Amino acid sequence: MALLTAVLSSGCLGTHVGNPQEADVRNEDATSFDAGVQDANTHFDAVDDVAEEDIPVGLDVAADQSGMQDAIVANDAMDSSEEGDVLEADGYPVSDLGIADADDNISLLSQCPLGSPAWGRPQAMYEDHLLEFVGADDASLRVRVRRNYEEPGVGESSIMSLAGIAIVRNGELTCITDTNDLSYENTHHNWLDYGEAVAGEVRYRIDIMYLIVADDLGDEGNTFRLWAATEPGGEELWGPLYLNWIDRAQPQQ
Repeated sequence: MALLTAVLSSGCLGTHVGNPQEADVRNEDATSFDAGVQDANTHFDAVDDVAEEDIPVGLDVAADQSGMQDAIVANDAMDSSEEGDVLEADGYPVSDLGIADADDNISLLSQCPLGSPAWGRPQAMYEDHLLEFVGADDASLRVRVRRNYEEPGVGESSIMSLAGIAIVRNGELTCITDTNDLSYENTHHNWLDYGEAVAGEVRYRIDIMYLIVADDLGDEGNTFRLWAATEPGGEELWGPLYLNWIDRAQPQQ
């Protein structure tokens, strides 16, 4: 999938990174993921009338209140399906899937040559890094994403590109590393970034969204979702499937 990172101005522009040698700028509301994404975008409805004193410190948005409003997601727009299983200390979710099966899926992921950058956090925006996810409702779903740092963005953000994605679903590996098949949408302050990747007649999209819950501006976090649609055409095949990020930068117990 092609995903990631930042914004160019105080308006609603995003930076689209496909082949690293070819970048263009387009409105972040425009998407090539024609079907299914419209439903996803309902989660991005802005919350009006955010008081300036309520804008959290450290997000570099004090001078751009309109951008902040675009990124805020109301509680009633977030349903219970976004709540994933609790992760155990070893990084695997509590589920009916045995650890041996989980290890098999990790082994499949490792067959996709994503390079060896450091394991990173979703907010690690200033270096090349790998992210790994497990399905919130299905531990057999595994995803790895490599993002490359391209250049600084606005404020506390950066311009990223999607360098590769590996998906294990239903025991099958999809590995996409050709830059011609990868693209990444950098959005304002990296709030609503997503990547897309094409494999044959299927287009995958992964959302890496930095969310601020309207009822509690101090409750900050990331939401990760995976989609699939036909290519071309954009007819939704499945999704969204919610993902939990696995912190492999920390020692596993």
